Amino acid sequence: MRRERLAALFVLGPMATISIAIALVAWAGRTGVHEPHVVVFNLTGVASSGVWTVSSVSGLNYWWKSFEPATLYVREGDEVVIKLRSADVLHRFYVPAFSVGPVDVSPGHLTTVRFRAEHRGVYQYYCTSMCGGCHFFMRGWIVVSAEGEEPVHPPPITCTLCRPHG
Repeated sequence: MRRERLAALFVLGPMATISIAIALVAWAGRTGVHEPHVVVFNLTGVASSGVWTVSSVSGLNYWWKSFEPATLYVREGDEVVIKLRSADVLHRFYVPAFSVGPVDVSPGHLTTVRFRAEHRGVYQYYCTSMCGGCHFFMRGWIVVSAEGEEPVHPPPITCTLCRPHG
């Protein structure tokens, strides 16, 4: 009986230790958790819809869901972290106002960009890689407002072919 307990301890002990270590690394590695004024966005490029979206995109919803183009709202002085994914083809993400990119966003890979939103205003981000029929509409807004100020709400940029009701 003692031998069985000792064997279980030698097997379960390391398993529990490894599980706890993995959870702690994942928790500590989250961007913005310990940093004040950090805003994190997850954007996915979808060529078939001609949008960058914050919606979850998967093989289950790619062909039938109408994804909303993303407008990113931040406060002046915020550190902005954008985690970029591609749902389909190579995209290039570009925000000229903040000297971001163009950076390649490849299917199956996570690309992260980081910048400080130093000036109030409304700025565009783009896809600069010819990614499909709606490529020229694959852009969105970054709205930077002062603390306590009501943010501007620009109209979404949509392709009437890809999103006829957008």
